[in-house]
Amino acid sequence: MNTLNIGCWNNNQRAGSRNTLIPSLVFEEIMKKELHVLAFTEFYETTNSKELVSNLNNAGYTVKMSEYELNSNQILVAIKNELVNTDIDFHCFNKNDTLPNLLHLRINDLNIIGTRIKIGPYSNNQEIVNHDFMDRRNQLYKLIDYASNLEGQIIILGDFNNGKHCDKDIDKNFKGLAREYFNYYLMKDDFEVNEFLIHIPTDKESYSWRGNSNKNKCKLDHIITKNISVIENLAYDWSFVNQSDYLMKIGYPDHAILTATIKI
Repeated sequence: MNTLNIGCWNNNQRAGSRNTLIPSLVFEEIMKKELHVLAFTEFYETTNSKELVSNLNNAGYTVKMSEYELNSNQILVAIKNELVNTDIDFHCFNKNDTLPNLLHLRINDLNIIGTRIKIGPYSNNQEIVNHDFMDRRNQLYKLIDYASNLEGQIIILGDFNNGKHCDKDIDKNFKGLAREYFNYYLMKDDFEVNEFLIHIPTDKESYSWRGNSNKNKCKLDHIITKNISVIENLAYDWSFVNQSDYLMKIGYPDHAILTATIKI
């Protein structure tokens, strides 16, 4: 049985908004984690993305990216070369608007999926927001349908944009809110009925996103598994915001780094 360190991180590139660059701290922080498998969500091929890929290659990773499309977020998955003892079979689905951002890599019996549920534009119109959350859940259905047809062990890493929630929620139905149509608890049930397990850090004070206010703290980034015997040491890490060159702006990660240890 092999022990692997896995993780995912939303890079906050926002489909190249304002021609953002990838800050050097992204690579520096990832190197501290000694991950075997890593998924970057909300990644975008900007003018210095080749530098990030080159640094990952030099650090012993095989890197795959979903296709570049204007104004569309991509997924990057990096895998330690020691795990790659055969050709990698990979699939991306940029042309399919009904799916989330999605990149699937298969190595032998192990399926690794990096994903991000796409969201609609901000609106004050409740009907538009409701429709957006319905669309998010439909994307989840498509993701589950796709993953359910895979054989072997499955790891899904990503940002599920399931709306604000925390472990202290009393009302888990969110009646009258857009989250009534898609939320963490619905998502958890959708995965479990299809024999997937959803994993997030159990610390009630931990969170993976907070936006511009501590009132918005919630858990949007998750690890989903199927046929994985052990997963432990789950953590959301925010220590990177203490770096002297960190800025709270687009292009600098605004999600925690989610990491875990699995045994396969």
